[in-house]
Amino acid sequence: MTETDHDRTTEADNPWQGLDLASMPRPRLVALCKAAGLQAFRAEQLFRWLHVRHVRSLDAMTDLPAGWRAQLTDAAPLPHLAIEAAPRSQIDGSWKLVARTRAGHAIETVVMPMESGVTQCLSSQVGCKMGCDFCATARIPERANLSAGEIVEQVALACRLLVDAGLGRGGVAGGVDGPLAGRPHNLVFMGMGEPLDNLEQVSAALEILCDPKGYDFSPRRVTVSTSGLAKYIPRLVAAHPQVNLAWSLTATTDAVRDRLMPVNKGVPIQRMVDTLRDGDRFWYERTFSGPELDQLRHTTLADVIRRNTDLKNVQDNVFVFSASISGRVFNDLNRDGVSQAVELGFAGRTVQLLDSSGAVIATTVTRQDG
Repeated sequence: MTETDHDRTTEADNPWQGLDLASMPRPRLVALCKAAGLQAFRAEQLFRWLHVRHVRSLDAMTDLPAGWRAQLTDAAPLPHLAIEAAPRSQIDGSWKLVARTRAGHAIETVVMPMESGVTQCLSSQVGCKMGCDFCATARIPERANLSAGEIVEQVALACRLLVDAGLGRGGVAGGVDGPLAGRPHNLVFMGMGEPLDNLEQVSAALEILCDPKGYDFSPRRVTVSTSGLAKYIPRLVAAHPQVNLAWSLTATTDAVRDRLMPVNKGVPIQRMVDTLRDGDRFWYERTFSGPELDQLRHTTLADVIRRNTDLKNVQDNVFVFSASISGRVFNDLNRDGVSQAVELGFAGRTVQLLDSSGAVIATTVTRQDG
C-alpha cells in the first residue's frame, strides 16, 4: 500500500485499528509505518507531535496526510490524564498532582523543584500487589497497570505545570517556548506501583523518555526502584543498561523484611545481592519511620554487600521516606548517614544521600582507610 492508497482503506483493513500510539517507542512506529506503506519520516512526525509538541488532537497534526489521520482515528484514544488536584507544599514547594485516567483510575505524581533542578516521581500502576505493610498504595482495592503512554503523560503534565509556573528552561527540543521547556531534570519511578511488575510498559516508557528525538532524558538521570523482583532485573538492565536501579530495602534483616515486605519471603536479601553482584553500580533505599531513626547505625547490609560482591562502585544511598521527619532531624540524619558509611567500611567510596523524592541532597567521598 502506498501513501496515496490510505484514503481508500476500509475499517476492516485499517492497520492502525486499536493501536496505542502514545505507548509506542519511535522504532516501533517506524516499523508500523513501513509495514503500512508509509515512509519512515511519517513516524518521526507523529512521534514529534506526541512527545515534543504534546498535541493530543489528530486534527491538529496538520503535516500528516489527511487519509492517514482518518485512519488514526480508529487507534486507541490518545492518553489523557485529568488533573483533579494539584496542592503545593508550603514547606518545600513540591506539587502532588492527583490525576484520573480515561479508565477512571486515580493516580499520583509528585513534582519537586530543588536547587539542583526538578525531580519528578512517577507512578507505574494503580494500586500495588506487593502488599508492603507501610505503603498506602497497597491498600488501594483497584489494581491496574498503567500504559507506557500514561506513564509518559505524567511527565507531559509536569512540563505544562512547570512552564506555567515560570520554571521553563531552554536546551531541549522545541526551545524555551516549547512544552519541553518545562521538562524535569530527574525522573524516579518511586510512585504508585512496583515498576518491575509492569516491566513491558515501564520499559517502553523509558525508551520514549530517553529518545533523543523526544524528551531526551539522560538515562543516568532516571532511576527505577524495585521492592525486590529479582527475576526481572536482568531484563531491565539488558534493555536499559544506563538507567539507575534502586532497591527499596526498608529493613536490613530477613526477619524484619519478611514482616514488612512479603516479597522478601520469595526473594530474600541474599538473593537480591546475588542478582546485583554482576553490575558495577546500584543504589539501595532505606525507609525510616520515627522510632527507627535511633537505630540508623545498626544496619548490617553494608557488610552483606562487601562480603558477597566485588562491586567497584557501591553507592550507599540512605533514602529517607518519612514525611514526619522535621528539618532539624533531617539534617542530623544527613550527617549520620555520611558518618555511618565511613563506619561501615565504605572508605573511599562516593556516598550519596537521597530525600523522599529520590533526589541527591548530599554527596561526599569518604576518606580512605588509614
